[in-house]
Amino acid sequence: MFYGTLDEFETLLAGEPYKVLFRITNGYDEETLRIVARRGTGGEAIEFEALRAEPVGEEERPGTFYPFNLELPQLGTWQVTVFAGADEVTFPVQAKQK
Repeated sequence: MFYGTLDEFETLLAGEPYKVLFRITNGYDEETLRIVARRGTGGEAIEFEALRAEPVGEEERPGTFYPFNLELPQLGTWQVTVFAGADEVTFPVQAKQK
């Protein structure tokens, strides 16, 4: 599982959409990708879904692509977990003030 952003989440602001592109290379090819964000260690979870997209361009890369606008409602550190079949990855992000 890979993700790409313009600036590694540096300009992620609370309450604003932030563009992320997920590339899943484990054979997962479903219509949607499940994403869960949890504030801090015991905060309430927010669930999202990203829709599969077909890449456009000359260069073909392996995997399935899911563009997504991550919008976290509050400031602070969030743990984002992406689920692709039996695989999952969790990474922290910091939502800053507008």
